[in-house]
Amino acid sequence: MFVNLWSISRNPNYWEDPFTFNPET
Repeated sequence: MFVNLWSISRNPNYWEDPFTFNPET
């Protein structure tokens, strides 16, 4: 199964600040 990780990682529904890299969150 293919998941578009880039879209998920940039999706503000999942992350408060999707364009800031914060490995602790």
